[in-house]
Amino acid sequence: MTEWMTEIAGIAFIRSLILFGGLFFVGFGLHLLTRMMAGFLCSVFGNRAGLFIVNRLTFIGTIHHELSHALFAFLTGAKVVEINLLNFSGDSLGNVRFIPRGGRILQAVQRCAAAIAPVACGALTLFLLIQYVNPMYAASNVKWIFYYIEVSIFLHMTLSETDVKTMIKGLPILFCLVFVILCIAIRLGESVL
Repeated sequence: MTEWMTEIAGIAFIRSLILFGGLFFVGFGLHLLTRMMAGFLCSVFGNRAGLFIVNRLTFIGTIHHELSHALFAFLTGAKVVEINLLNFSGDSLGNVRFIPRGGRILQAVQRCAAAIAPVACGALTLFLLIQYVNPMYAASNVKWIFYYIEVSIFLHMTLSETDVKTMIKGLPILFCLVFVILCIAIRLGESVL
């Protein structure tokens, strides 16, 4: 391997690690933050009321979370077979079931994309709300509705244990695919990440 190829591979590998590591740590970090907030609310209001606030009162975030999974699964070619936006009984707040389709690489992309969707869609939605919607309603009482929506989405843009398990199934193949794409882009002189 020539020196420039080694350099390109090194840069692409580091950028791939930053991309996937960033998504994982943001999702997992938000999960920990949400648990801390739930713990605080449970200590102040009692377990039942605290969990009701975090899990049920912020139902808009749950709907956003589940629709994100469904959207990314659908956009990558998986067959979405069930969407449960709100589940008021059991351990899960909602769920999306999908069947990966296509070859092994495409199925890996579908699994990973659907798993990380709440982090990506949550970040994009929050950016758009904060950047464009909040300024329009800053002087109005309507702003509190948007604050509620933003907090709800923020609390649910986490990676659940199921999301992490699903992501891990497709991660090695998707990591290699992104690595190759970054190598090609760097070689062609594109500024990627």
